[in-house]
Parts: sequence; structure tokens; C-alpha cells
Amino acid sequence: MGGSSSINAMIYTRGHKADYDHWASEGNPGWDFASVLPYFKKAEHNERTFGAESASLHGNDGPLNVMDLRSPNKFGPPYLSKHQTSWLRGNTDFNGPGARRRGHVPSDPQNGERYSAAKAYHTQLIAPQPHRHYRSCVTRVLMEGKPLSE
Repeated sequence: MGGSSSINAMIYTRGHKADYDHWASEGNPGWDFASVLPYFKKAEHNERTFGAESASLHGNDGPLNVMDLRSPNKFGPPYLSKHQTSWLRGNTDFNGPGARRRGHVPSDPQNGERYSAAKAYHTQLIAPQPHRHYRSCVTRVLMEGKPLSE
């Protein structure tokens, strides 16, 4: 369980704001960045303290842990400084307000272990439920109880 978050490089990055806004402009209401941002924030437990510009874009109470690498590659800073140009500057917040993404990517381990969506959500939300079906094809999802906006 966990899908790509169980096999990825433990990178936590969202799609770009302009992509979400474009989807909404193509006739997909509710997919603009302003509409999806509350869900990103709700999902995220970011360990980093952000400046005023980025703080409003991050959450710290969600189930999915997000952190900076504890032991980044020693070649990262020299590489980033050597290849910095006027149009491609480093970005200290990959999921922040900048248009270009270049820098150290946040990751999603917790306590030194891979922390997938399955670990973040399964144990808290799905495991207590009596009905789990593995290797099943889902054709629809019915939501009962609390609305998603809560």
C-alpha cells in the first residue's frame, strides 16, 4: 500500500501553481491553486520554520512528515552556486512562491525511515475500518459522514 510514495526517492514536492490554475481555466472548477492549497497544508507536517512569504503555504499538523535532508550531499552547494544564472536562481522553498525549482528538495522520512502515504494515512484513517480489500479495482468512492472541507 502507498503507491508511488512507497517507491519514490522520498521527495516531497507539489505541482506548480500555474499548472493547477491552468487546469481550472480549462473547465475544472476547484482545481485552481487557491482551492487545492488548503488540502496540501492539511496533509503536511512540515518540520521547517518558514519566513512570512512561505509560511502561509505550509502546514504543520498533517499526517505526512516533510523535512529538509539531515545529511545533504556535500556536492550540492558547490553545484548549485556554480550553475546559478540570472534566470535560474536557487530556491530555498521548493513548494513556495518561486516559479523556478532548483535547490535542495524536501523529503518525507520520519524518524530516519521512509514515510509513505500508507504510513501517514493507513494507520490513522483506514486501519480502524473493518472493510479492506486488497488487489481490488475501485470504480467509485462514496463519501459518508464529514464533508471533505472539514
